[in-house]
Amino acid sequence: EYGYPRSVKCKYCKTSPHYSWKAVFEKQEIAKRLNSAGMFIGSFYDLYVRKRDRKTGKVKFMTIIGSKGSFEVSGHRFRMAMGSRRIKSTEFKIRKGFKKISFTGHGFGHGVGLCQWGAIKMAGKGYSYKRILKAYYPGARVEEL
Repeated sequence: EYGYPRSVKCKYCKTSPHYSWKAVFEKQEIAKRLNSAGMFIGSFYDLYVRKRDRKTGKVKFMTIIGSKGSFEVSGHRFRMAMGSRRIKSTEFKIRKGFKKISFTGHGFGHGVGLCQWGAIKMAGKGYSYKRILKAYYPGARVEEL
């Protein structure tokens, strides 16, 4: 019987260049990216976070408003449409300007499993591989096959 990995807080990854990030998009670029990703919004009017994960604060669902209507989209799908190297995770906040919208967030990826920067820091502090794996996969066992 196997469980799914769950998100754990990493206290060792603050040195990562992805720990905090900011991405700024012009409203026209948002429309272009969303339309290209199959979310046919037309012209971009507005967006807002509709639901966050209660434990992690990550964006679960967003509402996007365009000239062709109002659309609900998952935070993950929005991130992929905007570019996962710019919107680096779904843990972000939105700041709206007249022509631009900025996203500020933390982390780089899905937030589940091993944090590479955290593991490097833990290894540098002398932690064993078993201790590092236990930190990111609580409840898992390391066994010889």
